[in-house]
Amino acid sequence: MNKLFIAFTSLFLFAACNDEKVKVENEKVETTLDENEFDDLSVEAIVDSVFQKSGSGLIDQSNISFDFREFQYVRMLGDAGFMKSRKFTNDKEEVIVDTWQGDSLIRTVNGKVIDLTEKKRNAYKNSINSVFYFAFLPKALKDPAVNLDLVDEVEINEKMYYKIKVTFNEEGGGEDFHDIFLYWIGIEDYSMDYMAYQYFTEEGGIRFRAVDKVQEVNGILFRDYLNYAPKENLMNDYMSVDKVFSNDGMKLVSEIRLENVVVN
Repeated sequence: MNKLFIAFTSLFLFAACNDEKVKVENEKVETTLDENEFDDLSVEAIVDSVFQKSGSGLIDQSNISFDFREFQYVRMLGDAGFMKSRKFTNDKEEVIVDTWQGDSLIRTVNGKVIDLTEKKRNAYKNSINSVFYFAFLPKALKDPAVNLDLVDEVEINEKMYYKIKVTFNEEGGGEDFHDIFLYWIGIEDYSMDYMAYQYFTEEGGIRFRAVDKVQEVNGILFRDYLNYAPKENLMNDYMSVDKVFSNDGMKLVSEIRLENVVVN
């Protein structure tokens, strides 16, 4: 545990001291598919293309840190596999660090390990996992528990998109495997400009996200989003969420922004 905490602290010190803008060393991956082949593409081929364009294959070869809201996040590769961590300061000015590796999650408060119930431990894991899931998209589209379905080709803001539905197997799909995701991938440029998800925890709900900014750091694309919710209940008509967005049926509820991204 001490070695893990020291490694985590060292990486944050590095990220905090790195005031210079990270230079992009790798050029964006260009798709080699001919435009005439669009009609023959499988949904797997579409996902492979956006995966390559986004540099998602580099993620598991890299140590990555970023700030999201009041939290600092780190994902780094160690001898025992990937370690995910988040660090924040609470209202009492206490520094809290959650370090998750394998099945173990450890919370420290001002450097002291505290006891956690299984319920809290799982809640912290789910929270950390959710942030990395969205931060690293479209990487998760190639997870083994993912089911892909090419639903349609649609137009949003005068641009054509592949509309892809994503569901999850119960095995390996996490606690929220019932959730249903939608992704809109540009037909001509394989850009992932929009996404949505329907969730069923508590009273359930729908979110629609539009990419607001893309930053490339060492060959990996990281996206910031404008996060919308329907003005009216769409739980029974979720698949029309893109039409609702186009017809001004959404309200902005938050902004999803990653700051101080470091990849090494």
